[in-house]
Amino acid sequence: MKSWLLLFCTMVLPVALLAQPKLDKGAAAIAVGKEDTAYIDALNKKSIEGYLYRPDSSRAMAEKALILATQAKYQRGQGVSFAAIGYSYWAQSYFSVSLYYLFNALEYLNHTDDYAELSMCNRIIARNYIEMANYSLAASYLKAAEANAALSKDNFKIELVYNESSLLDIRQKNYSQAWTKCKTGLSLCFKNKDTLLTGIIYSRLANILKQTQQNARLKNYYDTAYYWSQLAKNSRLRALLLNHYAEYYLSTGRFDSALHMAGAASRLAGGIGNMELKLMAADIVVRVYHTAKDTKNELAFSKNYNTLQDSIRGAEKNNNFQLLQQFFALNTRLRDIDEREHGEVVNKARVQSQHIVITVLVLFIAILLAGLLTIYYLYNEKKRLADELARRNNAAIEQKNIIEEQSRHLTQLNDLKTKLFAVISHDLRTPISSLRSIVSMFQQHDLTEEQAIALLKRMLPALDGADLTLSNLLNWSVKQMNGLKVNKSNIAILPLAEEVQQVFEFALQQKNITLAVNISENSRAFVDDHHLKIILRNLVSNAIKFTPQNGCITIAEKNGNGKTTICVTDTGQGINADNLAKLFVPTINFTTRGTAGEKGTGLGLVLCKELLDLNNGRIYVESTPGAGSTFYIEIQEKEG
Repeated sequence: MKSWLLLFCTMVLPVALLAQPKLDKGAAAIAVGKEDTAYIDALNKKSIEGYLYRPDSSRAMAEKALILATQAKYQRGQGVSFAAIGYSYWAQSYFSVSLYYLFNALEYLNHTDDYAELSMCNRIIARNYIEMANYSLAASYLKAAEANAALSKDNFKIELVYNESSLLDIRQKNYSQAWTKCKTGLSLCFKNKDTLLTGIIYSRLANILKQTQQNARLKNYYDTAYYWSQLAKNSRLRALLLNHYAEYYLSTGRFDSALHMAGAASRLAGGIGNMELKLMAADIVVRVYHTAKDTKNELAFSKNYNTLQDSIRGAEKNNNFQLLQQFFALNTRLRDIDEREHGEVVNKARVQSQHIVITVLVLFIAILLAGLLTIYYLYNEKKRLADELARRNNAAIEQKNIIEEQSRHLTQLNDLKTKLFAVISHDLRTPISSLRSIVSMFQQHDLTEEQAIALLKRMLPALDGADLTLSNLLNWSVKQMNGLKVNKSNIAILPLAEEVQQVFEFALQQKNITLAVNISENSRAFVDDHHLKIILRNLVSNAIKFTPQNGCITIAEKNGNGKTTICVTDTGQGINADNLAKLFVPTINFTTRGTAGEKGTGLGLVLCKELLDLNNGRIYVESTPGAGSTFYIEIQEKEG
């Protein structure tokens, strides 16, 4: 076999080297420079200048520039063309399709040093993600846009990054930070006489005033933003501002003005093909008639709104499908250009060397096939054996890691079990022994009935503590072995809080502690009521334990962002920073004595956290040593 391969290399390779395709230098020069790059750049510049107010024609110019740039092998031109197409789709709110083109643009622009275009491309990608509410990805692309803008030393690109960054802050409700960025960007706009961005930033400032309910200055900012949007011919912003005017007039009871503005917004949005803004205008019209208590028009325009919404959804599906088809058709066209040009070069070379190749192939085709088949077989066999060995090795490593992890977990659970039984057996022995002694003395008539009742009342807090300890242990054990079942429903919080108040009434009297329940009758939460009752019992029990004589405990609630937060606050001894980190860790088993020497297992707070995890909630604590603690239970307000 080796001798045959040596013969093949000796006779065939020199001939093959002589037969290598030789591209004519003049032809190569024509291939690279056959399209005028300046014309391509001019097309892209005009496309980018018009994408906000004529996105369809802007996209057509960019697609033409892309074809020309591909034919000319002009990498920067290809990247900017893809980006311009992406910008036009963003202007029409086709965010997913826009991202397709913008990511293609990055592949080309990353190989250039055109930092200004890179900044704009990354910025519009970030804007797409802002509109899609993916704020983490938006922040990462804004960071890239900012770095590229700094490298480009282009003040306009820096202004644009400030603008998008302020929008991200507004969406994340960081209004103070957004206001500062807008003001900084506005000063740069005035310095650089940038009418386009000035209108956008005034719109941002108006949005901040609206979100923070500063309505006194809101109309002035809308007027200023609209003035600048007209100067910049920013149709998309004007349509949005007209909708904002309509909402403003609706809020002030000027219904005719609101309807007029909503109608103008609808017409302008339809003119630029932005159906989201058109639907927004239709919704405002319905709300105007609803507020004006015009039931007839409200029903009529509600039907129009629903019809428009359904048609938009249907059109959106069709448009998305058509846009993806256009994307793949354009890519196919570009690929065909590459293949056609490559084919022309190969055909020329093939004509020159065809007679030599045919002669060589006739003599050595059998040897070549045999050698290739042998190499292919050996390579596949080697690869198969290597893959099988790697698979088995990975499986063994994975199994070993699983066993080690299970062993560590079992060791931790066993250690925790030992600690818990030691603590619980010690804590339960005292109240049980005391109770047995009282009963024995009463049976032997060493105690009168009044004395026995008085002693039993004094024993009640200790028995309540033992009952809570056993309840916590039972629930935690079931959770570890089988997992607790969750039966969530929309429940009222006040009855549960009052029930817990009654359970600890005697313990509160023993330490003269006041327990106040500040929860409204309408306050509700979507949670398992049994789990919430266990959590409240543990938190109130801990508060009593660590609150001194004549202290105060409060159970309160607050609502916001679809969440209900229950706060258990005490005026006790507080928790230092080192111990805060140990409270909810099951393997630490952290506990301290109460103000009257009360003991605990440390299991209650761990159980609270695990129950809240099961109910999609969370628990956290704020504490000041010597001033008391507040434990927060955050759960869903309603199903959804």
